[in-house]
Amino acid sequence: MSLRFPQSYSFTLKSDTGRFREIVSEVGISIPFTESGGIRGDDERIHHTSALWDTGATNSVVTKSTAKALNLKPIAMVQCFQFGQYLSAQQHFCS
Repeated sequence: MSLRFPQSYSFTLKSDTGRFREIVSEVGISIPFTESGGIRGDDERIHHTSALWDTGATNSVVTKSTAKALNLKPIAMVQCFQFGQYLSAQQHFCS
């Protein structure tokens, strides 16, 4: 059995005014699943949202609403430092 995935694309961004402050794109994400016929962009298991790309990040972050839409279950609580203060946040396992 072989899986077919839609063609993926990489991108390069250039600016006439210097560095970009942020890179945001529309994405579709889902919990892992297999399909012998491939994955279609209109599949109801795909959650469509905006993504903010942080090319230097060690970890990835999803919003509470995205975690809920994907039915992700928290595996731990972690401390994050954001806007000058420590916050507790749920950690989810994704691959």
